[in-house]
Amino acid sequence: MSLKNLPTLQQFIDALDDHIWVKDAGGQYVAVNGASETAWQHPRDHIFGKTDRELFSKERAEYFRRVDEKVVAKGGQQTVEECAALDRDGNEVWLETVKSPITDETGDLVGIIGMTRNATRRKQVEARLSLTSEIFNNFQEGMMITDHNANILDVNRAFTDLTGYEEAEVIGRNPSFLQSGQHDPNFYTELWLQLQKHGQWKGEFINRKKDGSIYPQLATISAIADESGDLLHYICVFEDISLRKAHEEKLRRMAFFDPLTNLPNRVHLTHLLEQSIALGEKSDTPFATLFLDLDHFKHINDSKGHLFGDQLLAQVADRLQAMRAGSATIGRIGGDEFVIILTDYDCEATLLDIIDQTLGVFNTPFVFEDNEHLRVSGSIGVARYPNDGRDSETLLKNADTAMYLAKKNGRSGYAFYSPDLTDRSVQHVRIQSALHDAVDKEQLSLAYQPQYRLEDNALVGVEVLLRWEHPELGFIPPSLFIPIAEKTGLIQHIGQWYSKPRVSKEECGLTRGFPLENWR
Repeated sequence: MSLKNLPTLQQFIDALDDHIWVKDAGGQYVAVNGASETAWQHPRDHIFGKTDRELFSKERAEYFRRVDEKVVAKGGQQTVEECAALDRDGNEVWLETVKSPITDETGDLVGIIGMTRNATRRKQVEARLSLTSEIFNNFQEGMMITDHNANILDVNRAFTDLTGYEEAEVIGRNPSFLQSGQHDPNFYTELWLQLQKHGQWKGEFINRKKDGSIYPQLATISAIADESGDLLHYICVFEDISLRKAHEEKLRRMAFFDPLTNLPNRVHLTHLLEQSIALGEKSDTPFATLFLDLDHFKHINDSKGHLFGDQLLAQVADRLQAMRAGSATIGRIGGDEFVIILTDYDCEATLLDIIDQTLGVFNTPFVFEDNEHLRVSGSIGVARYPNDGRDSETLLKNADTAMYLAKKNGRSGYAFYSPDLTDRSVQHVRIQSALHDAVDKEQLSLAYQPQYRLEDNALVGVEVLLRWEHPELGFIPPSLFIPIAEKTGLIQHIGQWYSKPRVSKEECGLTRGFPLENWR
C-alpha cells in the first residue's frame, strides 16, 4: 500500500462509521474520516499535518508513540490499545483501536493506519459478566444452572462445598443424581407442574451428598426464558438448613415433650388424644384412656427430695415405654401423672391384660444410687371412647376421676369410669368448697348423745357428735364431709372451732354433782 492513493482512501474511509485515520512515517496525520472529526472535536483541516503532540496532551501523545512503535516492531495488524476517554457529557468511553503498519513496494514503512471503535458497550457487558461471575462464585448459597433440558451447565463453589461434588463431576448431568429417595414421585411431578405453570418453585428437599449422607435444603428453582418466551435455562439456588431444622426440632421438643422423661407433655398428649378421637369417629373404633398416678408420691418427694423423685419418674417412664403395647401412646401430663392411649385392643380381655401389664411395671423395686431399692405402686383410672367421653377434656377428666376411685379402693389397682363417679366427684367438689364457709358461718354444731351401761342401764357418759346443716344442701353426714376435711387439711380448722367452749356446763347438765340419771 502507498500513500499516493490518499484521495481514493479518503473517499473510502469517509463512508465508514468507525473512526479511521492515517499517519505518515513521521507521525503526521494525512487522512481522517468524518467519524474521527466528530470524536476528536477537531475539523479535518486542523488535524492534517499535525502530530499527536500537537493534538493531544503530552502524556497521551507519549502513550500513542509507544503504541505505534510496538505496531511497527511486530508488523501486521494488531489490536494495541483500549483506553478510556470522556465524551462531551463527561461520561467514560472505552475505545478499542486496531493499528496496522503501511509499507511501500519495497517493504519500507510509509505510515500507520488505525481504526478506532467505541467498545463501551462491550466493556460494560464484560464488566457485568465479570461481576455476575464474581457474585456467582462467592454466593454463600449453592447455585446450579442447567439448559432447557435440565442438564447442568455450571455450578458455583458453594455447590461443591454443600454437596461434595466438583464442577467437572456434574457438568452435563441431570440433577436427579442428587435425590435422596425420600420423596415419592408425586413430589417431583408437582414440582415440575408448578415450575411450568408459574415459572418458579420454592420448597424443601431432602437431598444426598457425594459421601452418601442426606440433608435438608431450602431451594428456589426459576425458569429463564428469552424475549419470545422460549425456555433457555433453569437456575436453582439452595442452602443447607440442617442447623435450622435441628433448632426447630429442639424448640418442638421443648414445646411438646416432657424434658424429664422425653414423653409427650400435656399439650402434645392432648393433641394425640384428639387425633385418636378423630380416627375413632371416622372408623367407629373405640379406644381407652388410662390415667396412671403413683401412690404416695408426694410423701416420697417430700422425704427423699425432688431429685430422687425425678429419678423415680424417669425410671417409671422407661418401664412404661419398655412394656408399651402395639401403637399405645404414653405421655406425662404433670407431676406423677401419666396417660396411656390404647387404640388397638380387640376386646375387653385384651384391655384388662394391658392394664395388668401396666401395673406390673411396679412389681420389681426401683433401684437408685448406692443400690437403694424402693417399692412403689400406682393406681389407674380408665375412660373409654365413646361411652365415657367424646372429647379429650372429658376423657382425661373421667379417667382421672376413675383413678381416684382406684386409690380409694386401696391403691395399686385400677377402676373404670362410670357416670355415678362424676356425680360423686361433683358432690365432693361442692362439699369441699362449702366446708371453707361452714365454720365461719356457724353452720357446724355439736350434738350430745348419752351413753348407758347395758347391764343396768346406768348412764356412764356423753358422746359429742359433730353436725353440719347446710342452708342449701341440708344435713350433711360426718361420714361424707369428715374424709374430705381430712384430705384437704380443713380438719385442723374444724378442730380449732371444736376446742372452743360452745355451751356451759349447766346447759349440758354436766355440773358437778348433777345426777346422771337426769339424762334419762
